[in-house]
Amino acid sequence: MNKISSVGNGNLNELTGHDLNDQPKDHTDKQKLTTVEVQLNSIKKFNGQDAVEKWLTQIIEIFDSFQLSSNERNKLISDILTGEALIWYFKQRHHKATFNSFIQNLLHQYENKTSRSAQSSSLESASKQSEQETMSAFKEIIVEPLRNQMLIASLEKLQKFSGKSKQNVSKWLRETQQAMYILQLTDEDKLFFISTCLEADARDWFFDNMHLFKTWTLFTQKLINTFESTGKADISFHRLRHYQQGLTQDVRQYYFEIMKLCKEANALMDDASKLQYLKDGLKPSLRFDVLLKNPQTTEEFLKYAQKVEELKLLDEKDSMIDQAVNRKSPDPPTLKSKAMNINSLQIHQPISSHQLNFNNSYKNTQFNSNNNSGREPATAPTTNEYYTAVPKPPYQCYRCGAGDHYIRNCPYFQERGH
Repeated sequence: MNKISSVGNGNLNELTGHDLNDQPKDHTDKQKLTTVEVQLNSIKKFNGQDAVEKWLTQIIEIFDSFQLSSNERNKLISDILTGEALIWYFKQRHHKATFNSFIQNLLHQYENKTSRSAQSSSLESASKQSEQETMSAFKEIIVEPLRNQMLIASLEKLQKFSGKSKQNVSKWLRETQQAMYILQLTDEDKLFFISTCLEADARDWFFDNMHLFKTWTLFTQKLINTFESTGKADISFHRLRHYQQGLTQDVRQYYFEIMKLCKEANALMDDASKLQYLKDGLKPSLRFDVLLKNPQTTEEFLKYAQKVEELKLLDEKDSMIDQAVNRKSPDPPTLKSKAMNINSLQIHQPISSHQLNFNNSYKNTQFNSNNNSGREPATAPTTNEYYTAVPKPPYQCYRCGAGDHYIRNCPYFQERGH
């Protein structure tokens, strides 16, 4: 009976799918799965892009450490996938696959993809390397020689240094370095191409001592030490002490000339000394206004001097405009000028004998009156004297228009009468 009962209970358990210790076992399984999930969180979820074999190895090690069954492992698959791989998994779930078949399908799907990606990367890398080699060969064969020819052509246009005493080696070197800077040459390139900028004694000196020029800096130092004039500093200092701004030289040109002389006289000259030389040589028309600003640096001096110069030029232009306007607009005629014009008109008119006699008598009357003015007071003129003094209008011949006779004395009239 007990046997039958036990068999019955066993069959019942098999039919219902439960066991007497189901409750405690389910609780234990849940705890175990929770612990496994915690461990799995420490591993990056597979997204279809990483190395699939390495990732599977880590997952299987965790599952084995917890002795998970195939069903338990299947339950955790969706928790360990993400992105593209998770989508792929849900598309494959209708096959009711086990964990082992999941591994097989996953490897088939992504191992080939990884190998294809690796192969593609390898091909791309090989292609890039081939392109780089081709480009490098192209540069070496075509670009570099062409660039060198262009550089040589550009440098040959510069002034060459021969080593003669009349040449200023510091100035030449400064201009040459500026040109090389524009051409974006490195120090090695400068040392390589500098021979194209030398001639005569300087070129011979370069090739004789080429083994000493390890760097561009060493070359410039030895060049200056060899070809720099020993008395150049004294000459520059003498010019600096007596240099004056020219009448047509603007402030900017004067400033740069003084600064150049300061550098030639003493490369380590302090800013205060340079400023003093700038003040001493400035033209008198600007000096007072600039000194009034009291510049403290050479930069301030240039700023103030340029401003004063601009204002002076503007004032001169305004004065020139005013003078031009005054020359174009003459003064209005005065009474004196009118009188002069009237006199000039009278000079060109014919004078009659009657007018001439009247003028002489008028002058004599004026002369006598002036002589008698000191002896007796002037009396008022009588009526006869008044009418005598008034000039009569000039007469003329109404026949011929002459002013020296009347019509009765006109020769033309008499001839007609005969």
